[in-house]
Amino acid sequence: MDIQIILLLISVNLLFYYCTTEFAGICDDIPVFNQNVEVPKNKWMYFWYHLHGRKYVSWKLAHWQTLSIHTLNCILIYFAFGRNNISALAALLFAVNPVNNQCSIWISGKGYSMNLTCALLMWIFPLASPIIYIYGAYFNGASILLFPLMFLFTKHWYLALMLLWGIQRERGRVFNKTDPASKFNTETNAELLSLKPHKFIIALKTYGYYFTNTITARILGYYHKYLFLHGVNKESNKDSYKIDIYFFIGLAVVLTTFLTFDLGLLWFTITIAMWCNFISFNQTIANRYIYMGNAGLMLTIAILVNKCPYLTGMLLAYYLTRLGLFLIFYKSEYYSIEYSCLEQPDFFYPWQNRAVHCFQMQNYQGALGNMLKAAELRPTDWKLNYNICQIFMVLGNIKECKKYFEIASSCTIMGREDVINKLMVRLKDWIESVEKQAKENNNHIDLDLKKFDMQR
Repeated sequence: MDIQIILLLISVNLLFYYCTTEFAGICDDIPVFNQNVEVPKNKWMYFWYHLHGRKYVSWKLAHWQTLSIHTLNCILIYFAFGRNNISALAALLFAVNPVNNQCSIWISGKGYSMNLTCALLMWIFPLASPIIYIYGAYFNGASILLFPLMFLFTKHWYLALMLLWGIQRERGRVFNKTDPASKFNTETNAELLSLKPHKFIIALKTYGYYFTNTITARILGYYHKYLFLHGVNKESNKDSYKIDIYFFIGLAVVLTTFLTFDLGLLWFTITIAMWCNFISFNQTIANRYIYMGNAGLMLTIAILVNKCPYLTGMLLAYYLTRLGLFLIFYKSEYYSIEYSCLEQPDFFYPWQNRAVHCFQMQNYQGALGNMLKAAELRPTDWKLNYNICQIFMVLGNIKECKKYFEIASSCTIMGREDVINKLMVRLKDWIESVEKQAKENNNHIDLDLKKFDMQR
């Protein structure tokens, strides 16, 4: 039976993800591909550089690595959760759940998928956990940090002490106040860094949102409208702390988890806890954060639907349909941007991202149209108005440029006031210089395009 399940999981992953091995990279993949780094000629080091995202030379190799790791994780889920029909179904659901896309397809998400590999191996071989945990935390990032807590509910409860090493490592890497490059020092927003009791509201809302979106696969792109503006200003923070349906979902699932001690829910809860915005450094919501937790959640879902073939079939059909329609997202940077705008047309950020992309392609009219669309959805955003001001400068419309400069002057972002003030002073001087140049040269101006800084 084991061989049959393994072959099934390999076949399903190849069938649905093989086309991605012909894709190039998008988003964060591209700077890694373009960076000036010499890759050693040694075949193992060539492989290692691609595996850990130090430098991409071959898109095909990087995609095959991503697909192979995801396939391996599916096989390990089958073995880790019992080697039975339920664990096989959990592995199958995990294989095709489109919410996993930032780790099953995206090259730059391999660190998160490799950490799930480590977590599953720790669960299968608990006595080897210390070595595996050190490797995961050191080479693949922080997503495995809280996993040792899973052992508290087993006879190997003492392995939870590994967390002390993990916290010590992350404290030095993330919270080192003397290191200018630490996460703590590069994040200037006091709201995101603060740890206070009512952050539990944010945490439960985030938890409930992840739980819901992981099952429903509703939002699949890189950016989520939900809680996106948390920490930007007092108004957005007020909205962030409002009680909503996701708060109650989160509360209900947490209570269910610790009343039932269901293995899948415990796995989901422990591994997602660090991404629930008690403290935030990067995106407030991102699908790559849920990849490890999704292994446990799919086990719980498999248990619930196992005795209902029609429900199982409907869920698999839904996931496969969503996945099939979504794959184009990774075909190129163009498609990822276009899909994001279609997925959440009432969310300003995809339109802003699209505008910046147009600007980089020297499509200035397209950049203006998309940036104005974004500003229509969020009129008081500093970045949007600052960008629009610059685009009008490129187009030679100084009147509109000055208009949006005044709007931008009334906007700010908490924690970035000093940076914004410097940028606004620079932009004001530039506008005055361009205006003077236009008067002296019969409306003819020369602009250095390298000076423009489109804000994302």
